[in-house]
Amino acid sequence: MKKSTLMALLLAALPTALWAQDCPAVTAPYLLDFETATVPAIPNCTTQSVGFGPQWATVDNPGHGFEDITLQCGPSVEASESWFYTQGITLTPGTYRLSYRYGNDSSTTTEKLRTAFVTDPSAPVNSYIATHDAITGGQPVEYSFENPVTVSETRTFYFGFNAFSDPNQGTLYVDNISVQPLVCSPPTAISVTNITPTSATVSWMPSTGPITIGYFYGVSTTNTPPTNFQMTPNLMRDIADLQPNTTYYAFVSTLCGNPVSEWISMEFTTPCAAATVPYTLDFESDTTVPEIPACTTVTEFDRGMNWRTDAAPGHGFDSNVLYYPDSDEPAEAWFFTQGIELQAGMVYRFSYKYGNDSTETTERLRTLMTTSPTRPDNDPERQYLTDHPEITGGTAVEFSYENPIAISTTGVYYFGFNAYSASEQGSLYVDNIQVQEWMCGVPQEVTVDDITTTTATLNWEEQTEPTTIGYFFGYSTTDTPPANFIMVTGQTGGFTGLEPNTTYYAYVRTMCGNIFSDWVSVPFTTTATAGLNDAVFAGFKAYPNPVNNVLTLQNAIAIEKVEAYNITGQLVLTQNIESTNAQIDVQTLPVGAYMLNVYSGNARKSMKFIKQ
Repeated sequence: MKKSTLMALLLAALPTALWAQDCPAVTAPYLLDFETATVPAIPNCTTQSVGFGPQWATVDNPGHGFEDITLQCGPSVEASESWFYTQGITLTPGTYRLSYRYGNDSSTTTEKLRTAFVTDPSAPVNSYIATHDAITGGQPVEYSFENPVTVSETRTFYFGFNAFSDPNQGTLYVDNISVQPLVCSPPTAISVTNITPTSATVSWMPSTGPITIGYFYGVSTTNTPPTNFQMTPNLMRDIADLQPNTTYYAFVSTLCGNPVSEWISMEFTTPCAAATVPYTLDFESDTTVPEIPACTTVTEFDRGMNWRTDAAPGHGFDSNVLYYPDSDEPAEAWFFTQGIELQAGMVYRFSYKYGNDSTETTERLRTLMTTSPTRPDNDPERQYLTDHPEITGGTAVEFSYENPIAISTTGVYYFGFNAYSASEQGSLYVDNIQVQEWMCGVPQEVTVDDITTTTATLNWEEQTEPTTIGYFFGYSTTDTPPANFIMVTGQTGGFTGLEPNTTYYAYVRTMCGNIFSDWVSVPFTTTATAGLNDAVFAGFKAYPNPVNNVLTLQNAIAIEKVEAYNITGQLVLTQNIESTNAQIDVQTLPVGAYMLNVYSGNARKSMKFIKQ
């Protein structure tokens, strides 16, 4: 009898299902790596059923990436329809990860494999959990189900593998069948960066678990996971719509399908919103002695004491102050104001009050402007904004930085105060920190007096802002600022070499460091050639001066008309007279200084009067 006929008879004599000995179910975690099998038999407690084609068997080190005992389904002239089932696995409610390894023995043949997860291995299979219908290449594939299996009640399951290759193909291999409880690991190394008053960036390292579909994230003002959260597949998210000066907790968890990991969190605090100019810190509001004010910062220190506040310590400080106490170690303490938004192209004035508590000790204080409220390194070449290395006397000093601070880039800036006194030098005080626009006001009450045929004197009063360094003044024969001018530090300037009986425009402006006020101009007319004005205005009188309502003019020769100009050169009054006596009604004029031109014949007289 031929061998093929004998094999057919033997297969026909086998039952449809070949069951192993009756074994109790096992529990997860479950791993079947076939190492306990006696080749070519399948492991104890596993099952196969043969519809037609080759049977499942084990083989030792078949190659093609399978180097240990492996389950195989060999080649056949018939189509395969063989099932292999694991031992029963009892699973309790939960989520499980299914995986296995598969492959074939050639790149010229194609095997087919499908799998099922069933509760009865003897029942027909109507649905599959995975189908691999193009297995080729002769290399192993590590396969893990993208979605875990969720079990809602305790039951016994069998993991089934169906070889359904076409006729005349090669050998199909399966190994390392695994059913593992799914542990959804949380992300690691959460961090919060780019913190602004209203936003932050939350990032984290990926979960170390086998399955990660994405991550849930959110923030809360308490250390309790948020009820409103969002999902992302990424490892970083920007958080918006936060409140300034508020403590938050950033939360992240891993999504592994149905299971979700525990939350991990990190605390962070948003900074205060930037203050705007004018900025004043007087340590009164939002300050509870000895705490520093809200939104300000003191840095960690290596020696000495740190800044705090004190109430009315005396020595010229009669209210709350910033205070550095006496220490037996050298000082190295930094205090930073709230962030202040400064605009590019603008210039600012920086001022404060400082002092100490004794005539027998010496404190040291220096300041700088920075974009971050952190202690700078001890660079000996660092340029500080101000430096007061010898503070003594026990009295308060009102200090204003002499130079305007020019801003090239719009941003938030912090002003830092560094106590760097030697040890045992008493107490240092700071108060009334101010950052304001550097206002360079125009000179006030500008007049031209002592006018002659060739000379005149320009007088003015100081601007209202304490930023004056000096003044520029000059004159022109047109109402245009002069190209040539003189700098003085006082409030007066003289003109010489003028032409008789000529109208000029006197100009003056304030210099405030590298910025200047607008020009202020006042017209004036030199007197006529000596003799003419003397004759025409001999005995001229004007009274009262200063005047409230009516200015009386008297002259031996009839006065034709008068013109009054304010300090900006604007004509504010004109009156035709044609009389040797005149009453000029000035009660509607604003209080201030005026220039009056009096005309008679071919002569003109200029005089200043004050309206009260």
